[in-house]
Amino acid sequence: RKLKARTVTREVGDMFEYRIDHPVTIDQNRSALVPIVSKDIDGQPMDLYNEKTSQQHPLAGIRLKNTTGLTLEGGPLTVLQGGTYAGEALIKSLKPDEQRYITYAVDLGLHVNTKKGSDTEPVDRVVINRGLMRLHRGIIETRTYNLNNKNAQARTVVIEHPYHSGRKLLEPKKPLETTDNYLRFEVTVPGNEKTAFVVKEMRDVWESFSVSSLTPDNILIFARQKYLDDKTLKQLEKIVAAKAELARIENELETIQKERAQIFEDQKRLRENLRSLGQTSEEKGLRSRYIHQLDGQETRLSKIDQAEENLKALQQKQRQTLETLMGSLSMDLKI
Repeated sequence: RKLKARTVTREVGDMFEYRIDHPVTIDQNRSALVPIVSKDIDGQPMDLYNEKTSQQHPLAGIRLKNTTGLTLEGGPLTVLQGGTYAGEALIKSLKPDEQRYITYAVDLGLHVNTKKGSDTEPVDRVVINRGLMRLHRGIIETRTYNLNNKNAQARTVVIEHPYHSGRKLLEPKKPLETTDNYLRFEVTVPGNEKTAFVVKEMRDVWESFSVSSLTPDNILIFARQKYLDDKTLKQLEKIVAAKAELARIENELETIQKERAQIFEDQKRLRENLRSLGQTSEEKGLRSRYIHQLDGQETRLSKIDQAEENLKALQQKQRQTLETLMGSLSMDLKI
């Protein structure tokens, strides 16, 4: 006898079961096809374009929403259009009211090519903190999807554009949907026409400089470009002057340290010469001259030691001054 089964589903954790609410009798050695679900389901035809999946053509598909009230088991689907076979697809289990994109064939009548572009925006923010100067600018990334519909009928195309968490969407204002990996946009292409769909995004780029490495020329350029306010400009000029003074002290310190090393070399040579001298009157004269030269060098070494001590004290003081100036330097300027 003909039977129309009434079916309910019961969720069991992440699984489910179908229950037919009245028994079905099957004779021995016979089989029967029992309809589990026989209901209309919402779906809209569309094309799904993903450059990684199919670069030149979108996939023909259906945006399917489970409106049966039942969980639909996953498996193969056969797609018919106007009673004509159109293709096949596989679907995973679909819970009530869940939406899924099902693709079943390649739409060879719609051609797609993409073009990428990039533009660098001017600096719009300058931050100085803890001895580091950072310049912010935006990079505008543009991707144009050129769609050429050679079909006579219009096509609704859902474009899956790569999603980057560090980018801000500028155009269009919002996507149709957002997934973990893609932004989805919907565009309609009339029959036998072309459409260009543009996606613009901005990513942040920071360029960093150590304040201690800035030169007077750098500061002059930054000031001309309005990257610095008046207070920060004056403090940077003080830092540059303090750096120059520290460099002068360190150069002087290096000079006297080299002089000491040279004196040590000369003294080594003089002492070797003294050991080789005999007792002739001429050699006695040389000995006297060498000893006098050594005495003069010892006097000079004493002065070098004192100068080195003074310069190291100045060096330490100047470093502290520079650290204080840099530590107190802070700015967050929007241009």
